[in-house]
Amino acid sequence: MKQEIILDESKIITKSNLPTGINFEAGTLMLINKPLEWTSFDVVNKIKYSIRHTIGGAKIKVGHAGTLDPMAEGLLIVCTGKYTKLLDTLGNKDKAYKSIIKLGATTVCYDREGAEENIQDTSHITKEQILHLKESFKG
Repeated sequence: MKQEIILDESKIITKSNLPTGINFEAGTLMLINKPLEWTSFDVVNKIKYSIRHTIGGAKIKVGHAGTLDPMAEGLLIVCTGKYTKLLDTLGNKDKAYKSIIKLGATTVCYDREGAEENIQDTSHITKEQILHLKESFKG
């Protein structure tokens, strides 16, 4: 029988928040809202640690279906035990992204981690221009 649970970041931090009665070795699929500034590896490690300290010293396989940038929040699909065999298939599915962009400045690294430079006025940009440009990001 397929077991699915949904956890948010508050549910993977401590062993007291880990759901009980789940056979992690047989396989579990978890949908995690990856917090900002956490790596996907951080999430997997916290889950491994929580499982290990909840059910004893057993080493249970834990993996994710695709890395999210540390500066991104979003759905991270995590599987345990025998369900880790599904990760390649799950990672190849269509995805949708929601973004917040700031117009009128650039950064050296092209993301929000860098200091803003080349600040420009954006009052001449129309909503229609933005919607038209948005189409070029599909695919």
